[in-house]
Amino acid sequence: ELLALNDYRPEDNRIEGNVLRDNAVDLAFAVVGANDASGNCFVDNDFSTSTPEAIEELLPCDGTARPVSGIVTLGLDEPPRVDHRLIPPPAPQPAMPVEARRATGGVGELPIPVIDEIGVPA
Repeated sequence: ELLALNDYRPEDNRIEGNVLRDNAVDLAFAVVGANDASGNCFVDNDFSTSTPEAIEELLPCDGTARPVSGIVTLGLDEPPRVDHRLIPPPAPQPAMPVEARRATGGVGELPIPVIDEIGVPA
């Protein structure tokens, strides 16, 4: 199971205007037990697959949501676990020249404060 949904029920989510392609499941609504969808809805998404099927008809954003019951599984395997301590650091990355940062709105050079010159309230 990818998500433990018992403690975190989806509520009042509007899923709208997404373009999804080449996923095992593009759009999904998963609940454990009976659920009235709790204000969750799907509209105007461009997708190929959904769980449950026809998700925008089952959970439309016009207030006519139908009950979703039972366990809806996504049919996906848990991704492999990776020990982050075993991942090598990336190769050194080139830095953007200061002139380019300034031209694009970067902060450029920052002054280094002199701690002894900073006043403190009395």
